[in-house]
Amino acid sequence: MMRPARRSKGATRGFIIPIGGAESRVQNPVILRRFVKLCGGSRAHIAVIPTASSLDDTGDLYESVFLDLVADRVSILPFKARADCERDT
Repeated sequence: MMRPARRSKGATRGFIIPIGGAESRVQNPVILRRFVKLCGGSRAHIAVIPTASSLDDTGDLYESVFLDLVADRVSILPFKARADCERDT
């Protein structure tokens, strides 16, 4: 049986939403708009991890879209290899 990790007292859980390249990011971003709302709307801090994309500007594109959808902050975590996860940011 899978169980979520324990969290520190007072901490809140975030959301992970894997998004493929076929969603409408610009014309009708229904999924992304809902995601921003779940993350706190205008107070949202969203991390984008564009690991599945072969395009170098995917993180920048999502940053622009999320900011247009009124997210407060967007951080791009460009993990391409395991070693990238071990470096300080």
